[in-house]
Amino acid sequence: MENEKHPGGRPLLFDTPEKLLEAISAYFDKAPRPTLAGLAVALKIDRQTLYNYKARDKYFDIIKSATDRVEAIYEERLIYENQPTGVIFALKNMGWRDKTETGFTDNEGNDVKPQIVFTPATGCQPIKDDPDNPSTE
Repeated sequence: MENEKHPGGRPLLFDTPEKLLEAISAYFDKAPRPTLAGLAVALKIDRQTLYNYKARDKYFDIIKSATDRVEAIYEERLIYENQPTGVIFALKNMGWRDKTETGFTDNEGNDVKPQIVFTPATGCQPIKDDPDNPSTE
């Protein structure tokens, strides 16, 4: 028998999706206010490892569901509680942003620059030779 090389990295703590799902479910059943950091602590892994599990196809749906569940709780707290600062911070770390975008796009979503065109009202003539306005010269 040939010696097989270890693929590298630490072996997974949860070697099957079912074991991971069971541990996540137990956390949500017991945690009064679940968080991603709390989930990682309950699973005895760090948050980066939690995200590393998400990068694996067989664990993706389980981790995505757990992070979506925490995000939904944060969103609810943001809307219905009086102290949203920490929740805002947490949601920004989950990809949310409070950026106001001002811009113009065409029907295909391409950015366009607004053009402002001034035209004299009907019956009006532009002022010429106004000494106080050099742009009319």
